[in-house]
Amino acid sequence: MPKILIKAENLYKSFGSTPVVSNMSFEVYEGEFLTMLGPSGCGKTTTLRMIAGFVNPDRGVLELDGQDITGVPANRRAVNTVFQNYVLFPNLSVRENIGYGLMVRKTEKKEMKKRVDEMLELFKLELFADRKPSQLSGGQQQRVAIARSLINRPRVLLLDEPLAALDLQLRKHMQFELKELQRQFGTTYIYVTHNQEEALTMSDRIIVMNEGTIEQTGTPQEVYNSPRTVFTAKFLGESNILPAAASGISIPDDQKNNCMVSIRPEFFHITSDGRADLPLSGEITEVTFLGNIYRIGVRLSTGQTIYVLEQKKNLTEHMHVSVSYDREKLTFVSQ
Repeated sequence: MPKILIKAENLYKSFGSTPVVSNMSFEVYEGEFLTMLGPSGCGKTTTLRMIAGFVNPDRGVLELDGQDITGVPANRRAVNTVFQNYVLFPNLSVRENIGYGLMVRKTEKKEMKKRVDEMLELFKLELFADRKPSQLSGGQQQRVAIARSLINRPRVLLLDEPLAALDLQLRKHMQFELKELQRQFGTTYIYVTHNQEEALTMSDRIIVMNEGTIEQTGTPQEVYNSPRTVFTAKFLGESNILPAAASGISIPDDQKNNCMVSIRPEFFHITSDGRADLPLSGEITEVTFLGNIYRIGVRLSTGQTIYVLEQKKNLTEHMHVSVSYDREKLTFVSQ
């Protein structure tokens, strides 16, 4: 079983009379890539800042490697943080930025040069070693910020929306770079984002957050394929939420309190016979081209609109269709 590196118990933080994090408890395993995913204002960045030591919890306990660090100052924790805006020193070169932490620690010059050169090579920044941050692209600046954070060999690297300022193509490229670096170093990553694709692409586990609490924790496959709440189903990807009775199947005894079902658009299939006796049938309201597939809206006889992802099959608006689905892909969810 993997070693628990960070343990949070009943973390609570409010600003004024407003709770931001409400009694959160979770564990982070050594060497894993854990992502905190949720919308703006859900408390994920505040949680990250409590782990970093920039914010003190009102209540609760934080442990690192079995030691209570709840009141330990940020500069005495074996963690480093990479922010969205990178916070590079504009007057220092790339080499000086990367080596800044070693300089503060008064590392011997020969050792400092050796370690900075290793980072420059690893991050493919050798040709830019003498440039200032303003002479670099966004992706290069990000690599400098991460190299500077890793050179001190922290136990944990905290990343707060580090890809948000990058364009789509570069962001996708950096997702794979970050994951590969994490594998190479074996560093524990705690990553904060509101971007579902980033979470699914890079994470070993995901903590889905909503209004200061944890909705669900699991692997990307678990939280996507088996959401437990309506919020998780809707926030992580797209999902159709229907009354359980509309699914046409019996509700197991252990799901009686969960009266809704979640079905992903890719698990629906449309036929054009328009048979009203099938569990789901209705009228096509929209057909949207997404490149390699179509997103098709179908207004059911109940008035609810569901969305289907599949090949077009000459489907047009106002056409009456029947909708089938794989019952194994249906998930019961709670409000």
